[in-house]
Amino acid sequence: MIPAAKYLQKLLEQSKADSENSWTLDRAAVDKGTADLSVKNPNRKDEAALREPQEILAEMRRMDEETAEILDRISSLLENGQEQCNV
Repeated sequence: MIPAAKYLQKLLEQSKADSENSWTLDRAAVDKGTADLSVKNPNRKDEAALREPQEILAEMRRMDEETAEILDRISSLLENGQEQCNV
């Protein structure tokens, strides 16, 4: 590595702190056989597991029922309002 590059690397190492979106990796931790540099952020918490399709469909059906009830109430209000205007 040329001296300027070493200087810049050292400067970055000193000024760039680990965060949720950035982290450092020890060279010894890299698998020499695969040189695997996959993104495995140790600072980010595990994401929630995906829900099962049946669970998603059940929630959608529940929300559809709730929406239908709301639309029925709105229709009822509009019908009652029409009757009051016609009187």
